[in-house]
Amino acid sequence: MSHVYPLKLYYKNNFNVDYRALVELQRRGIVKCVISQNCDGLHLRSGINSDNLAELHGNIDLETCQICHAKYLRDFDTDVGSSNHYTGRLCDKSECRVPLKDSIINFGENLPDDELNKAFEHAEKADVCLVLGKT
Repeated sequence: MSHVYPLKLYYKNNFNVDYRALVELQRRGIVKCVISQNCDGLHLRSGINSDNLAELHGNIDLETCQICHAKYLRDFDTDVGSSNHYTGRLCDKSECRVPLKDSIINFGENLPDDELNKAFEHAEKADVCLVLGKT
């Protein structure tokens, strides 16, 4: 997975006990992967390792380059409501400079293959799957 540029943990001390527990359990090697259908970006911002996070519905703060696969975590909502997902910003890498896309999965769109494959790979290897939610 490519690195996330720039990663700013604006809300590091404001996460509820659920997020703090997941980060600590991942740090201890107990939680191997977090699979989320939330698109609010809080799992990544809380400190969950991005290599072990599958955001199935995308991340409202994350833009991606379709050429070099660089990821840009922003401190604002990157979803501009465009059906083609282009955000109006360009990749910062001088060899690319192509238009960035948001990572949100809209109704009727397929889940992203890379995130879905990561989720399935980890779920198949898991001894236990812990399901958390607040609905």
